[in-house]
Amino acid sequence: MQVKTKIFTTLLASYDDNIKLDETVNNFIANKDFVSVDFHMMPISSPMDCIRYTAFITYQESR
Repeated sequence: MQVKTKIFTTLLASYDDNIKLDETVNNFIANKDFVSVDFHMMPISSPMDCIRYTAFITYQESR
């Protein structure tokens, strides 16, 4: 089996609390084996106040 990596990212206004990244990640890993998820948050202040959320997923698929 191969180990693969998938990256999901979303950019939201800093005042927006509608973060759906966790739902996207949960749906993606539902049928995967050996899953590792690492979340990162990075504030971005130009041109407007935003936050970039990124999920790095390492996984194996069952064959």
